[in-house]
Amino acid sequence: MGITAKQLIKILKKNGWKLARINSSHHIFVKEGYDRPVPVPFHKGKDDNLGDFAKEILKEANIDSKTFKEIQK
Repeated sequence: MGITAKQLIKILKKNGWKLARINSSHHIFVKEGYDRPVPVPFHKGKDDNLGDFAKEILKEANIDSKTFKEIQK
């Protein structure tokens, strides 16, 4: 799944997640109705492919593959 941190953040925001804070090199997102925040690793100057880690982040955010494809459009 070739996705970068910037792309993942864009998808989270389109799905209603909001940036709550930045803790070191992680952007922490929250959404009303969800107890757990979702962290996204974001390293300045390096927007590398998150690989399989992106799948886990999307799973935590409760974004399935169908929703992911719709949001990416």
